[in-house]
Amino acid sequence: MATKKSLKKSAVAETTPHHDSPLYSLGQSPQEMSKGFSPESAPDPGTCVLWRQQQFRPRVWLAVADWSGQPPNNLRPNTQLGSLVPQWGIGEQNRLVQVTNQHQVFTPFPSFMAPPNVLLAPDTTVLQWEAIVWTFQNPRTPCWGTP
Repeated sequence: MATKKSLKKSAVAETTPHHDSPLYSLGQSPQEMSKGFSPESAPDPGTCVLWRQQQFRPRVWLAVADWSGQPPNNLRPNTQLGSLVPQWGIGEQNRLVQVTNQHQVFTPFPSFMAPPNVLLAPDTTVLQWEAIVWTFQNPRTPCWGTP
């Protein structure tokens, strides 16, 4: 029989973020996230790299978590999309695109993800999905050409 102390400790362990998760440092407000971007001028590449790593990436991963019903910190770069749903297919892929767009992953830019024109393989990883979302941005953000 578990004691109160051991139950409390295991609950903390379940909610503690994993260091290899891009959600580890998430915690900025939308106002903080849009700093560094001005509608009058193109952002510098350094600002784009930070935005992509600290804002775009966590939003994409949160969208995958929302779509799959998984706790965000259970996702890893090599987690396969097909392993997150009972049956991977065009319907699930389209639903993932919809959920990704609902998460407004390109904020503060008014862009969305266009659906891929092919069915992705079920072994497409979360990290690969992030790159696909970036590739299919429409319209392209001013950060399009940055790594």
